[in-house]
Amino acid sequence: MSTSKRPWWDWVQKHLDDHNLLAADMVKRCSFDHARVSRWREGVNASVPHSKEVAEFFGMDVREGLIAAGYLTREESGLAEGSQAAKPRRLHVADLTDEELVDELARRLASRT
Repeated sequence: MSTSKRPWWDWVQKHLDDHNLLAADMVKRCSFDHARVSRWREGVNASVPHSKEVAEFFGMDVREGLIAAGYLTREESGLAEGSQAAKPRRLHVADLTDEELVDELARRLASRT
């Protein structure tokens, strides 16, 4: 069990980092707003629906979100540690809007200089 005072946010941030995304990218595609994300950063836990939605955003089994939010243990979930369901998928470029794609290309090209 995590000793962090913000286990939910730590999990979200880890997966944002893994996908090279910002919280703003997640907010654009999900049903919650920036204020909700700010509360998570402060240590407020996600609701069941939001924990499932975030897991789906990362392309993961919704049970992973429920585990991260503390609603379910890995044993209760039936997911094995390190299982395929626990590994995030990469977001596909088809998931991006034209504006997001242009922004991502600009960010990458700027990092080359």
